[in-house]
Amino acid sequence: MKHPFSIALTALLMSPCSLTADDLTELQQRAAGGDAKAQIELAICYRDGKGIDKDDVEAMQWAHRAADAGNVDAMDFVGFAYLRGAVIKRNPTIAFGYFKSAANDSAQAAFNLGQCYFGAQGTEQDCAKALAWWTKAAEKGHGRAAASAAMAYLSGEGVPANPTLGRRLAERAAELNNPSGLVVLGELQFQAGDV
Repeated sequence: MKHPFSIALTALLMSPCSLTADDLTELQQRAAGGDAKAQIELAICYRDGKGIDKDDVEAMQWAHRAADAGNVDAMDFVGFAYLRGAVIKRNPTIAFGYFKSAANDSAQAAFNLGQCYFGAQGTEQDCAKALAWWTKAAEKGHGRAAASAAMAYLSGEGVPANPTLGRRLAERAAELNNPSGLVVLGELQFQAGDV
C-alpha cells in the first residue's frame, strides 16, 4: 500500500518548492513546532533554494530533525546525503543505517538499501538481500527498483538467473514508466520475436 505522505513527498521532490511568503512563514512555524512533515518539506525547500535562499546546512538540520522524529522520507533524505557526501562528509555506514530504519515504510529507502547491499556500501555485499529490498520497493511502486531487480535476475548477476521473475519485474518497471524497465522489456520482446 502506498503511503499518502510518500506520494505527496515524491510530488514535492519532483516539482519545485514554490511558496508564497505567507506559506513559507506557516511552514517554518509548523516545522519549529515539531511537525516532522513540515520539517522535511522545509528541508527540501532549503536544499533546492525554491521559495527561500538555498542553504544546505539548514536543509540538513531540518531533515535530521524530521528523521529523529521518525519520518521515513527524512531518514531517506539524510541517508542519501551521507551516501553521496556532497553536503556532508560521505559515510556509507551511517547512510546504510538510515536506509535500513526507513526501508519497511519507504519505497525509496528500500531501493537505496538494496543499492547499499548490491554495491557493498556501508555493509557487506549481499546480492540476495539487495534483490529482496529492490523487490519490496518495486511492490510499493518504485520503477527503478523493479528495473534493477529485473536486470539482476535476467543476467544472473549475484543470484541464480530467473528469466520468468526477471521478465515479470521488467513488466512492472515498464508499468511504472521506468526508462530502464522499458528498454529491458523491449529487448525481451525483441528477443522473443514479439515485435
